[in-house]
This record gives sequence, structure tokens and C-alpha cells, in this order.
Amino acid sequence: MRLDPYSGKEQIKIYTDDTGKPKGDSRIGYMMCESVDMAVDMLNETEIRPGHKISVQPAEFQQKGGDYVPRQKQKVDKLDMLKIKAEQERQMGWDEGENG
Repeated sequence: MRLDPYSGKEQIKIYTDDTGKPKGDSRIGYMMCESVDMAVDMLNETEIRPGHKISVQPAEFQQKGGDYVPRQKQKVDKLDMLKIKAEQERQMGWDEGENG
């Protein structure tokens, strides 16, 4: 999964209503486009609990009313950014274990 460059946490968001109750949809950020296709192929219409199927699909982005206002960039400590990049590279690496 993709890591947020500002927090270092995985990019997962569960959408909630005004009371804080989950609405039933979420967003997950992946490092590679191929991971999105794989998630759709492997997880769409699977049961997470008996009788509870999930729908997995690529996000569709569209502007909601009003003028577009770009998000302001946050300052990220260079050391923290290097740690996040190292973790992402570790996740992308191929670990053959001790025996090669």
C-alpha cells in the first residue's frame, strides 16, 4: 500500500456520515497501478463475512460543485521523507529469505 508522505501511515480512508458511522465505502491507495487491477480481480464480489460480499473497483475522480482549489502542500521533514521512501522501497523489494 502507498504510504502518506506527511504521516508515514498507509493511505486508507473509511468514509463516515455526520454521526461518525461508516457509510459503507472506503478508499485505499496503492503504490502501483497494477495493484489496483489485482485487488479488483482478487477481491471484487468476495465475502468478508458469510453473506457480506464486497465490491472493489477503481476510483473514479470527478469535480464536485464549485471551483477547484488545490490542496496546500505540507512541509515534510527530509529525514521523515527518506524513511517513508525507504519503507516503500522495502515493500517493493523481493525478499528471498536467508536461503536465497
